[in-house]
Amino acid sequence: DKTVMACNLTLPERTVECVKDFFKDFGTVTLVRFLAPGKPYPEEIQKLGLPNWRGNPTQETIAVEFDSADAAERTVLKLSNDWRSTSKVQILRSKKKLRKNSEQCVTLAHSLQNSCNINVARSLPANNRNGSSL
Repeated sequence: DKTVMACNLTLPERTVECVKDFFKDFGTVTLVRFLAPGKPYPEEIQKLGLPNWRGNPTQETIAVEFDSADAAERTVLKLSNDWRSTSKVQILRSKKKLRKNSEQCVTLAHSLQNSCNINVARSLPANNRNGSSL
């Protein structure tokens, strides 16, 4: 939850300090790990069973761990929404946590939809609540 996998970062040098400097605005970086192309992902990453992180990386990838899950999520949100950036950043989560988060999103979507339907129905004129056209 606290780790992001990053590719195509624009760094002046390939050093831990440069990576920490690149991510400093998102939170405190506690661990930086360079993953070379052609070499297997570390065992702890492969154990997560995620399809994107099996086998060998095809490009240099950097695993960046933050001090909190919020910092990792902020990083992904900010860097993923920058259309000018060539960087790719994904949060590293286990399938179990992905499933749980997906279920929470579906539950939230259903509750929002129900809430919106109720609010829309309340805002319609009384003669229009049965679905007739305006």
